[in-house]
Amino acid sequence: MKSRLLLKIALAAAGMLTAAGTSATQVTFYLLDTQGTGLAYITNLTTNEKIQVPAGTGRGIPMELEPGDYSLTAPYRGTTALCSFGFTVGQPSDYGEKGMSMSLGGYAVYSRFRFENELGEKYYAKLGEDFTIENVRLLTPDGSEEVRCDTAAYRYNTTTYPDPCGFYVVAPRNYVVAADFVPTAKHPDYLPEQFYQPIGQSYSSKTVNFSKKTTFSLSFPTDARGEVTYKKGTTNYVPFIHVEPDSTAVVSDTTTYYYTVPESSQQYCYRVSRGDDLTHAGLFTPKDTKSVVITDAMLKTHDRHYCAHDVYSANRGTNYADIYLNINKRNLLRMKSGENFQIVNLRTWQLTNNSTSNYFVEPDYSWTVLNTDFQPDQSVVSVDDKGVLTAKKPGTAIVQVRYSAISLPAMNSSLWDEIWAENTGTFVVTVDADESSAPADNIRLAYKPDNELDAEHDILYYMKGLPGYELTFTPAEGTAVTVANPLVDSAANTVSYPKGFSSENVTVNPDGSVTALLTFGRNIIRTTDAAGHANYQVLSAKPAGLEIMRTRDDDYILPGDALTMQFSGLYHVAGKLASIYNSSCHIKYGDVTFNDGIIIGSGQYDFAGNPASQQFAVNVPDDRKENLVMENGCLNPQGYGSSPGAHRGIRYDIGLDPNFNAGVVSGQFGSLPRKVFEVTPLDKAGRLKMTLPLGNRIAPVSPSAIAKAFGDGTHWVSADESVAMPADNGLIAAKGAGKVIVTLVNDSRTRASEPLMTCEVTVPDDPNYVGVTGVKWTSEGDKIIGMNFSWGNWGNGGNELYSQIEPSNATYQTVIYTSSNPDAVAVGKKTFGRFETTGNRCPLFWNDATRAPGEAIVTVTTLDGGYSDSKLVRFMKYADSITTDTTSLTLEQGSTFLVEAKVSPADASYPVIWTSDNEEVATVDDGLITARGIGEATIKASVENRYGNATASVRVTVVEKTPVGIDRVEETGFVFWPNPCQGTLYVRPTAATTAEIYSLDGVRVFSAGVDEGLNALDLSSLSAGLYIIRMAEKTEKLIIK
Repeated sequence: MKSRLLLKIALAAAGMLTAAGTSATQVTFYLLDTQGTGLAYITNLTTNEKIQVPAGTGRGIPMELEPGDYSLTAPYRGTTALCSFGFTVGQPSDYGEKGMSMSLGGYAVYSRFRFENELGEKYYAKLGEDFTIENVRLLTPDGSEEVRCDTAAYRYNTTTYPDPCGFYVVAPRNYVVAADFVPTAKHPDYLPEQFYQPIGQSYSSKTVNFSKKTTFSLSFPTDARGEVTYKKGTTNYVPFIHVEPDSTAVVSDTTTYYYTVPESSQQYCYRVSRGDDLTHAGLFTPKDTKSVVITDAMLKTHDRHYCAHDVYSANRGTNYADIYLNINKRNLLRMKSGENFQIVNLRTWQLTNNSTSNYFVEPDYSWTVLNTDFQPDQSVVSVDDKGVLTAKKPGTAIVQVRYSAISLPAMNSSLWDEIWAENTGTFVVTVDADESSAPADNIRLAYKPDNELDAEHDILYYMKGLPGYELTFTPAEGTAVTVANPLVDSAANTVSYPKGFSSENVTVNPDGSVTALLTFGRNIIRTTDAAGHANYQVLSAKPAGLEIMRTRDDDYILPGDALTMQFSGLYHVAGKLASIYNSSCHIKYGDVTFNDGIIIGSGQYDFAGNPASQQFAVNVPDDRKENLVMENGCLNPQGYGSSPGAHRGIRYDIGLDPNFNAGVVSGQFGSLPRKVFEVTPLDKAGRLKMTLPLGNRIAPVSPSAIAKAFGDGTHWVSADESVAMPADNGLIAAKGAGKVIVTLVNDSRTRASEPLMTCEVTVPDDPNYVGVTGVKWTSEGDKIIGMNFSWGNWGNGGNELYSQIEPSNATYQTVIYTSSNPDAVAVGKKTFGRFETTGNRCPLFWNDATRAPGEAIVTVTTLDGGYSDSKLVRFMKYADSITTDTTSLTLEQGSTFLVEAKVSPADASYPVIWTSDNEEVATVDDGLITARGIGEATIKASVENRYGNATASVRVTVVEKTPVGIDRVEETGFVFWPNPCQGTLYVRPTAATTAEIYSLDGVRVFSAGVDEGLNALDLSSLSAGLYIIRMAEKTEKLIIK
């Protein structure tokens, strides 16, 4: 099979190839399988000279080739099937020091589809009889050019199915293999299938199946535009493939497109849009959906500017409207006149059908070019309706990218906002500017002085109520700084820059630094030198709310207080993008990250709308006397995927495949407000106040802080224990509605009644209060967990416990989970020994550092009433493999032999289980095999692994016992091993006796007293040979090696 059109493949940079010269270019081929075959060769297409490719491996095969056009013929990996493709070699100067490189891969593309015959019997499709393969071709990565390509026939199994059923292809990585698999007239109910797949980093098989035909119709108002598309394969970010309708019908004001599509689970996307009305889109499978109707009323439900700006809506905090662009950290694009640049726009939150399958739909985008006075102007650069920029003349421009609202059922929502005005995609374009002359602005944050800020990931948050974020930096000497501050109209969802670039919000400090006020939205900082050279940095500033949550109602911050900084208005550093970002997000101050290590769960997808994810715990030290300052706050993404900024590598012509082998990444981004806590020493505090709901127990002041301030022997005293009374560990427990004063006293003082501290406790009346009467684990017995390292330490998938409060309708469901040994069994999160929650689920984690098995007592305790239940939790390590020191042996009837089993790893927790498949022939007890009767048996040693059991087998043959020179040999009343023996013999008599060993001529050569149970006898002095061992008048044959 050959492509119909043969073209050259130019692997040199576009526009850089020159005429063939005399100096050779080094070309290195990677993943070219030539080892031992001698089949690969290169053909000079000008001279027809064949050049043998030397043997090599995937590490690279270097060759020297003169510039020109060539074809490479090579075997598909592991076969002798030869494939070829064309390529062009440029001049050495066209490449770097390492020369030209080419990474290869390949596919075996075939069909093993099973059709039905007239009798309803399934059979495998035959090439030529049931289907044909047509239009096989190799395309450049963007699909725009066809490439010279020869394929080889593929056979699924040369013995059982000798006929070809597909083809092999070898080609450079990212080049696209396309072919049409067409059912013959024998199968009129089936549709052709197009194979279209970029070459990956390896060689693999790809199967093509056929689908029966079905029909689908899309109806919409005649003045609207409708289309059906689908995503080909699993590659993300490449354009969807448009489906042409078979026919069109117009009835009144409604247009209907009719399609013939495969009756399969393949997902298709419909889309209907009209002017300023709301675009409607959705995913469907032809197997389940036969028609979609979009009415005039549906389109008019909202316009394309719909914006609720509500991140806390029902779709779990994902309904925010931001954007990523493929520019750089500065959002500063430098172009040369005549150049083109494709803008890649990525909505975030990404409109994906769910968080795992990643079938996402983009909204409608629009692009605006402004001059530096922020007026529409396309004289420096222009942009077309596909987002392609063209540099037209020297100058500077600002480009804004927006997208419209869309109706799309995805991630628990069906209505998605227009881009929020403050997030309008904004970048600067300079044309023909000298980048090397751009003055340094040195914009940095204090906690990462060596890192440039990122225009999209470093969001600068300031306290609500303030005019903006004050950013201080020291630009190059002799430069002037101006800032274009955005003015966001949240009600209208618009943004403008009424003052353009201005120094009004820039302060020059005595030390040469400047402080720029950045307002809500995308700010553009311009640094200009005396010669007029300019540098630009786009940065976003946003207001954040902050509430300090504490156990008491007074305004004191005391030593030992546990505070919670509850933020609002924060957004994920790197919101989910298919194949790129999949991390959680955490708040970090200094060296402390809240919920550090949790990379799946709360804060992963719902960070923006989940208050629990926007918290930071502050524990005031027990001995703190001065103020506590929280500074250098930032956001810390943690999770699987790529580091923030990786989205800028996306290309629409290549896309990105799902990344199932992504590692864990982390980083620090943005800036959170500085917060000062004024700490009052305990002996300076006035009357404290605390509201204590019925069923709650709270410590007004940290017991350890009290001990540091006042020493031992202190305790709380209540003036009315019917309202609130002291409990263990410095807690005050609510008993009944009312108000009471509790005092802290020290009985060792001369005046025992002198209060050290006082607290006014209010217990509100709650007629609906239902008290807790108990708690228990939902499962009985110990919790035994095998550690599945391949899945990971996530605290789910069985690595959890569940508790149940009684009664189930108790008002307060808060429980505290504790571990007696968090180094072996952590609760709530990794390394934690205490976990407080209102949920009934307790995640369990092993020790990631040691991966050692271990156990702990895990206890659940109710906050209301202090009821508890405990359970032993044991993490067990699975075995990887098991082997025995022998795999077959022959024993005489009545003899024994000890088989030793070796388990890997050595610290595997599960015991070795020994079994015999024929206990009439041989039995086994902890590896000791006893020959019972003549015949054969298989002894198995099994140990649990994560797939079931790892096993090792010993085949035992038992033969008739033979005389050995003593008149009478009886069945023994003892057990001994090993036999044969070399050195130490172990004996296990049923009672204390004497062990005697005789040579075959009746001479006693060894005697020793032995106790009941296990004894070790040193027989190293005996020569090799056959002996008789006697104990308690019982005898047996013994072989010394």
